[in-house]
Amino acid sequence: MRGHIIAGVIIILIGLSILFGFPLFNFIFAFIVIWIGVRILTGRGEMDHFWSEGKGSASEDYFRRVLIFSGIRTKLKTENFEGMELVTIFGGGEVDAGGVGTKKTDIDIDLVAIFGGVKLRLPKGWEVKSEGTGILGGFDNKTVSSAKSGVTVHLKGAAIFGGVEVVN
Repeated sequence: MRGHIIAGVIIILIGLSILFGFPLFNFIFAFIVIWIGVRILTGRGEMDHFWSEGKGSASEDYFRRVLIFSGIRTKLKTENFEGMELVTIFGGGEVDAGGVGTKKTDIDIDLVAIFGGVKLRLPKGWEVKSEGTGILGGFDNKTVSSAKSGVTVHLKGAAIFGGVEVVN
């Protein structure tokens, strides 16, 4: 849900900058630099996820990351997958959830890519209902639901000047 708020705020700021002739990108860049400095000084948040997750695997039931100016390439390993939120700004990544299991029948996944891209791999047979939006970018659901497994994924999010691709 945070991804929708971030995307909405950015769209509103772009509109206001066009309307009033404000140099938005200078403001956003300065804000991001100040925000990074404050986060480092206060020691708040998970800075290891902020910079880069690199390659590896994660065994979390609910996968949540916010990546700014960085990337991620990871494989999820869990038998109780509950959902995920992934926000990338000026970055991107690949998340392989093709081998996860779940006890739930409905799973919410929120993907936001701003000036970057995200590729997500889901298990075969899962039904994916895509409600994502591409704004000067693409939000593509390329999954094939051949055998009904009883799991429905509600895919939400936005791709702004970037791309989101979901495959199985």
